[in-house]
Amino acid sequence: MRKLVLALSMPLLLLSVNANAHFALPVPPSTSGDSSGKGVPPCGPDGPAAMPTAATGGQMLKVHVDETVPHTGFYRIALSINSRSELPIDPVVKDAGGNVLSPLGKPGGTSATAAYEDPAVFPVLSDHLWVHDQSAGPKGYDTTIVLPNVTCAKCTLQVIEFMAGHGYNYTGTSDPGGGYLYHHCADLKITADPAKPIFDLMPLVTDLADLDRERGRIEALGYDWLGELGIPGRRYCKRDDETGTRSVQLHFFQADSPHVERHIAFRNYLRAHPEVARAYETEKRRARDLHPDDSHAYTDEKAAWIQKTEATALIWFAEQSSGSTHYSGHNS
Repeated sequence: MRKLVLALSMPLLLLSVNANAHFALPVPPSTSGDSSGKGVPPCGPDGPAAMPTAATGGQMLKVHVDETVPHTGFYRIALSINSRSELPIDPVVKDAGGNVLSPLGKPGGTSATAAYEDPAVFPVLSDHLWVHDQSAGPKGYDTTIVLPNVTCAKCTLQVIEFMAGHGYNYTGTSDPGGGYLYHHCADLKITADPAKPIFDLMPLVTDLADLDRERGRIEALGYDWLGELGIPGRRYCKRDDETGTRSVQLHFFQADSPHVERHIAFRNYLRAHPEVARAYETEKRRARDLHPDDSHAYTDEKAAWIQKTEATALIWFAEQSSGSTHYSGHNS
């Protein structure tokens, strides 16, 4: 479901759009080291890197930005595997009257809302991130994301900032720029972790009985159908590559299953608490080192840590869901 974030009312006269810096991406380092983020999408001032930053697939990656010119808005993180052309287009931006603003700046306007993904769908890894207003002032923001378990010589991590109450962002005086957003990119050299599946996905269905009737079609795509496999209300499917290495895991649930909330709560809790995410990575490495060739023993080894953290995550998630926010959203 796509949503719009609605900015707080504010003076329209903000810092000049020609300021030399808006946000920097020091971790992982942007390819240019530029601190403005100004320029055309998808990467603004950042061309290809000569030496991509090394990373491990299936593991947590820290992302840090320094916002040097504060703006009301939020951030989005996305990843391309083969080419920067795979990066998603910039989100649709509207003014306070609900009119779509042209990404080319003609006619111009003042931004008020921008579309975002909830939940984020690959290639978007995190969206509606670090929501804040300009009163927060210049500051740094941190999060951790889970990289897909792939191998690539030069993946590109894109970080963009949406600015509310902002005019069109020209690169110069009138040439096309970054719309109502700023962009940075970091190139990554990702090496897949052989102890982990490539993709671990949770598709939701309206009725498991209907899904069961489509079992043959799923198996025709190369998946092994293993049923509940220990979790009531789940349909677990896996696919291996030509070497017999697990490549994809699917955990189908009915949309109203209680398992859905606990999985999302756990994911969101890790995103909001980088120190816990790092501890989870350490726990997974410990389990992998103890059981490098036994995926079932690997899963059992880390189960106690996950259950304890999940209980905390569910309490935190319930508090977040019932709390108030300075931003309101509506479907788009």
